[in-house]
Amino acid sequence: MSSVMEKDGFTLVKKGRKHKRKYKPIPADISAQELDELEIKKFLENFTHCLIEMEQSELLHFIKSKYEKNDVEMIEKIECLGLGSITNNKQARSQLALLVQLKLFFNCPVLAYDPIFTEADKIVLSEFNILVDEENTEGMKETTGKTLFFMPHCSKPLVNNILYSNWSRKLLGNVQIFGNSFENMIVRHTFQDMEKYAGYVLLSQKFVKEISIPNNIIIDNVFNDTSLHYFDNIDKLNVSFSKAIQPIYDNDELDFIKK
Repeated sequence: MSSVMEKDGFTLVKKGRKHKRKYKPIPADISAQELDELEIKKFLENFTHCLIEMEQSELLHFIKSKYEKNDVEMIEKIECLGLGSITNNKQARSQLALLVQLKLFFNCPVLAYDPIFTEADKIVLSEFNILVDEENTEGMKETTGKTLFFMPHCSKPLVNNILYSNWSRKLLGNVQIFGNSFENMIVRHTFQDMEKYAGYVLLSQKFVKEISIPNNIIIDNVFNDTSLHYFDNIDKLNVSFSKAIQPIYDNDELDFIKK
């Protein structure tokens, strides 16, 4: 406020003007590439808080404890499927935060694929040394060493394809799947539906081991109905692995993008 002395000796108090906060405008001549770089830099700054929150979460501590206690064998690499666009989706960002923390914990390479990844998504992933797979395998990939398939909320056929591709004593023991609970999947769907879209999930119930993951993250439904599945001591099981038959699905029923 400012004051002015009047002729009669009284002081008139005047309210000063409130100054509006000025924001620095984006230069008109800035290129699209430079604008993208600014947005990515801003995203990474904000994402740091998400990483710290995940590092301190009960969820991460729970998962790490299962490996530290040797309940589950340590892995050699992570393959991430169906993450979603991390620059456009809050759930995908929370999932990426866990993925990054697991990468640090296992100190292993991570390969990620999602057909909806944008160029900005790929740049962000590269900042955390996560390689982007350019090939759409539809989950038809044989493992080469202990592999964690990180795929929260991915479809039944995608999970089914991973199991099909590794349906042998030699390969299945290398597979771990962090995704929708097999047990709940079977309970919630008809036998005919499971047989059609997740036949190998049905067959795996004879010997798969499942650890339910607590869902205590602030954003709802990020890790709900998620379990860690693994196949332990496969060579000791009295199970016959018949020759796997490649699944065939109706295109209209699929919820993942085909090749």
